Amino acid sequence: TQELSNLNGTLRFQGKQVTSDLKGEMEEGIFHLKGNATWDTTSLQTVDLTLKGEHLSLFQPGVFHTDFDCNLQLTGKMPNPKLAGNIDIIAGRYFKKFEIRNLIIRPVAEEAGTQRTNPWGGTQLQLVVKNPGSFEIKNNIATIVLESNLRVTGTADHPDVWRPRRDELLL
Repeated sequence: TQELSNLNGTLRFQGKQVTSDLKGEMEEGIFHLKGNATWDTTSLQTVDLTLKGEHLSLFQPGVFHTDFDCNLQLTGKMPNPKLAGNIDIIAGRYFKKFEIRNLIIRPVAEEAGTQRTNPWGGTQLQLVVKNPGSFEIKNNIATIVLESNLRVTGTADHPDVWRPRRDELLL
């Protein structure tokens, strides 16, 4: 779990809408979350949120850890909102174990019953991901240091990742 602390600002609940203008700290980083969301009696319906962060951390035990800066907008209707913006990876490490079968390298499968459905899986992606720092893959197969300048589109469940040619510029 990740801890939020030193929260300042407002969360305003009005009927089926919540409006946020919050600043705070998450682990070693700082963030500002501004915007609103609406829901019906049981589920989130629409979102219009902006997240700006510096030195934020995201991790999944046994899989990866990354530190990043971001300027992101999450907008639209559920279950297919759009997540757009920029992510600058400061440092990261992917360490999930891989297996080799029939000369194909793939992540070791999770045990039956541990895979979860993603309620955000239909989220449309329009992201630019750069890493001026380092991102390291270190597991039972290899140690690789990567640099990236990527555009991520598609959906959260089925992302399309591409790298521009040297003469293209991502904005």
